[in-house]
Amino acid sequence: MRGLDDIVLVVCGGAAGRIVKGHAPHSIPIVKVHPAGAAERQVNDPDLALPIASGNHDALCARFDGVRVVVLFSVLGGRSGSSAYSEVISCAREKGCKVVAITGLPLEFEAVRECAFEQIASSIELVDRLFIVDYAALYKISMGNDYKLDAFFRACEYSVTFAIDNIASMLEGPFFSTFSERAYTFAYVNTNNPADAVSIAVDTAPYAVDPSNGKMVITVGSGFRSVEIDTIVYSVVSKTGIMPDIVFRDDLEDNKFVVFLPVRITPSSPTASRS
Repeated sequence: MRGLDDIVLVVCGGAAGRIVKGHAPHSIPIVKVHPAGAAERQVNDPDLALPIASGNHDALCARFDGVRVVVLFSVLGGRSGSSAYSEVISCAREKGCKVVAITGLPLEFEAVRECAFEQIASSIELVDRLFIVDYAALYKISMGNDYKLDAFFRACEYSVTFAIDNIASMLEGPFFSTFSERAYTFAYVNTNNPADAVSIAVDTAPYAVDPSNGKMVITVGSGFRSVEIDTIVYSVVSKTGIMPDIVFRDDLEDNKFVVFLPVRITPSSPTASRS
């Protein structure tokens, strides 16, 4: 995949920054946005572009000159990531950029989790597409695999950045018609059984999954044959009643799936559509 020169990934706050630093997506330029004062401590980060301090409106807007799509990643609910998230959306809109937001919901024991749901609801009409991953649900599933906490966070880092790479690569093509709905949850699954991938995605969705919400999107390796695709479609429809769109990635990995499930989020009632 070529480098994407008219797309930028803006990583908002410390939690998102740690995730991307561990497994930086390779296909998209990256800028970090930190609270004022934190940026100066990050200038020697060899993996990421020079950060921009939150509150520096002019510098952030200038970075979006010539940018077609701003992809922003934040773990919501905390102070630094949440404030930067809103600021990036505002600057991107000012510069006429499309906005694709990738948001993480914190673990249940974090008191800020409810704030994250509220911010998602308040921002849904300000972004072009929104993708949500629920770390609490992923953690429950990982406990069944007897993961230790550090192994769980490493797995999350890889899964989220793998999904970001998937999203970025699709921005070269008919992205907004492929993702025809406003909001999706997503899950990366490493399995040889696509039905298991869909089951995990449904089980980790923080909002109600309903066939009336629209089509799901599943990315698969480029080595899949038509008969295997037919099996995936049959399996997905049988389990969920939702018709999937299958998107081929550049890689040949036949055991890696990213499942994007469309969800409905009501701006005026942030908790109304949660399952």
